[in-house]
Amino acid sequence: MTKTSPLRAVRNKILDAALVDVPFDGWTAKLIDIAGEKTSTPADHLTLAFPDGVQSLLAFYSRRGDEIMLERLAATETPQKIREKITCCVRERILADAQNRPAAQRAAAALSLPGRQSLALLLNYETLDAMWRWAGDRSTDYNFYTKRMTLGAVVTSTRLFWFSDDSDDYQDTWEFLDRRIENVMQFETAKAKFRTWNGDKKPVSDIIGQLAKWRFGDTA
Repeated sequence: MTKTSPLRAVRNKILDAALVDVPFDGWTAKLIDIAGEKTSTPADHLTLAFPDGVQSLLAFYSRRGDEIMLERLAATETPQKIREKITCCVRERILADAQNRPAAQRAAAALSLPGRQSLALLLNYETLDAMWRWAGDRSTDYNFYTKRMTLGAVVTSTRLFWFSDDSDDYQDTWEFLDRRIENVMQFETAKAKFRTWNGDKKPVSDIIGQLAKWRFGDTA
């Protein structure tokens, strides 16, 4: 059994206490202090655990969610197809926040505020990278970035849909996710066809233009 470090124990304790208040008060600057009072945690421990205040708390919340996702994935049978692997990743990442959906929604709003764009991009990248690495991606070329950008759009849109999904066991969300994944697969198939058609002779800008027309239904 892995022993939890004292610093990690403080972070877990404070986050758990904070999540009770987040749905009502949001991710405020006073959130850590309030959680510290509830848990009788010394102020110097709070500063050490969360040096950047609530931004550090938001980062820990996101990273702990990624860890939960990976733990859940490790406990399931790994699918064979890449599409199924990615679908499984997105589902498990959403379910990692299922017990605190209002807090997750508030976190998304908090990370969209001015001054937090860099943190939001970093945390989003960490989540997407964890998903692709679990799925077996070892690319180091431009595909490394395009895969994460494409999956990022899927994750973001699916989470936004999930925030207001009242269907049983989030069935509507999973159907929405399947449709988004299908869009991605169609797009990737189209890119492959254009590469074959191009034969590496047409300028990249021409191919991108054709892809854009196909993607957005512009056939003019």
